[in-house]
Amino acid sequence: MKQRPWERKDSFILALVVLGVMGGWSVVTATPYGMGLVNDSAVYIGGARNLLAGRGYMRLSGDLGLKPITHFPPLFSLILMLTALLTRMDPLLAARILLPLLFGLNIILLGLWVRLLSRRNDVALLAAALWAFSDWGLNTHIYVLSEPLFFTFLLLGLITWHLSWRSPRFPWIVLNGLAASLAYLTRYAGAALLATLGLLWLGQALRERRWNNLGRWLLGALPLPALWTFYTWQVGETVGNRQIAWHPIRLEVLRHG
Repeated sequence: MKQRPWERKDSFILALVVLGVMGGWSVVTATPYGMGLVNDSAVYIGGARNLLAGRGYMRLSGDLGLKPITHFPPLFSLILMLTALLTRMDPLLAARILLPLLFGLNIILLGLWVRLLSRRNDVALLAAALWAFSDWGLNTHIYVLSEPLFFTFLLLGLITWHLSWRSPRFPWIVLNGLAASLAYLTRYAGAALLATLGLLWLGQALRERRWNNLGRWLLGALPLPALWTFYTWQVGETVGNRQIAWHPIRLEVLRHG
């Protein structure tokens, strides 16, 4: 039976790449005067500039002194700094190159993730196209914020989890843990991905009485977040400049429910 064009592997990959390029170009054309900026953008850009200057991951405080940044994980500023080094631009201008590339990459990764789940090229291309031409996808990638990079590592975490779960080999399992740890180092919300994947590997270990896969996953997942957590605890008043609180549901609310 003759294959449809999108059913061939080479045509599928080419279509994904085209969608990624179109998505990245849409970010470029939507920002003729520069990327969107909010208050958090100033911290990320300032952190990248201080890294470039050799001062470390620092921010400018109200008394014009430098203080360590702990409220925001360092990976986005670090990638922004590397982009600035490669392009020989200021980090603010380098973001105009980084963010379109991330949108294109995320479109491709989303298509690959859906392809692994559905095993259908047409469904994967539809999912990638929906994100490439959605206003939400565009709006998420036109601001100098860490969400685009977070989506990259989130999708990589989901893809490597699928591959390592289906074929539990050492490299895939370690890469799965590493992708989750990098998501955490991009946004603290990545702790949810770390916890979810950790529970999945723990459940497998308890069910099959095999602990080597869990150990391999922890090898990739724990070292970098542990180092960053220890650093923020040493230089700040709280871990990650965050507080953990529990707000229990009142008894009268439970009765009403």
